[in-house]
Amino acid sequence: MERESDHKPFEAIAKNPLASAPPRLQRILLGMQKYDYMLEYKPGKELVLPDMLSKEMIKFGWPETKSHTPASIQVYWNVRDELSEIEGVILKNDRILVPSSMRKEILQRIHQGDMGIEKSKRRARDVLY
Repeated sequence: MERESDHKPFEAIAKNPLASAPPRLQRILLGMQKYDYMLEYKPGKELVLPDMLSKEMIKFGWPETKSHTPASIQVYWNVRDELSEIEGVILKNDRILVPSSMRKEILQRIHQGDMGIEKSKRRARDVLY
């Protein structure tokens, strides 16, 4: 599975030993160890939703009303206070936020791990939002 990030240092962090990563990233990397993935750097302008969330809304604050929020991210309005960005990865609390446009692909990839349906669902609920 190929994953894209707009934060070039995260690519190196993911390749290094787990113990060398910051503690908060260690939790993310631990959750990702069960998956066969390759992380690739992409400029933020090519990652529309994550870039918009991380650079505009999370760092500089959300608009005062939902109606002033771009339509593409209004679905995150009710959880906006629970979102954070670390090294280019968007989190809802301690789970990785998966944009709706990628959910079908992620679900297919989780099932490819062949852990069984219930175990796959449980693991996805633990680490993904």
